[in-house]
Amino acid sequence: MATANFKDAVLIDAPIDNGGTLKFNENVWLKQEIKNAESIEIASNKFMLLEKNIKAGTLIADEANLVLLNNLEMNTNLNVRDVILDVATYELKYTGNVTHNGLLTIITHFDTVLQKGGHILVGNGANVDMSGLDNLIVKIKSRSDITKITSDAKHQVVTLEAGTTFTPAPQAKVTIDASGEQNRVVRWVSDANGLVLLANTDNGGGNGGDGGD
Repeated sequence: MATANFKDAVLIDAPIDNGGTLKFNENVWLKQEIKNAESIEIASNKFMLLEKNIKAGTLIADEANLVLLNNLEMNTNLNVRDVILDVATYELKYTGNVTHNGLLTIITHFDTVLQKGGHILVGNGANVDMSGLDNLIVKIKSRSDITKITSDAKHQVVTLEAGTTFTPAPQAKVTIDASGEQNRVVRWVSDANGLVLLANTDNGGGNGGDGGD
């Protein structure tokens, strides 16, 4: 199979449909879909801005920064370590076999009015394993009125469709990073049903509640 080696930063503004290997050595902005690639490799410590779907045999992205600019689907085998996932207000849908190792940092924006925010959706038939993580850090941001977080508020950071296989990060390995007033969302549950953040009923903050330390 052919290999396309991008040595400089690149903007993908036309669809890519081939069975080869794509290597990105610098930052990449994906404005159009990549499909039917054999493999995609993203260099460590580089950014991939994502607006469209990816369909590939494998995605290699150790120590990369993946930033969503739209709702999209990753249909690929992803075995990755030390990744930052900035889902903002969008949905990242996994439909392949995904294993997260090392440190996974998820950056999510929560809308206190709509009571939802950026999240990962484990799609039907997907197999996502987070059990090997050393740490899972969820950084919560909000551009809306934080005082509107009510005692029954919750934010599904990882949610599941029917017919999925999901192995969660150990509860004790999860850390919620919500600075300032946003520490009103500090309890969490990480289990076979996904990862949900819950409102803290004590305005003084909390120590994780259901999540523990």
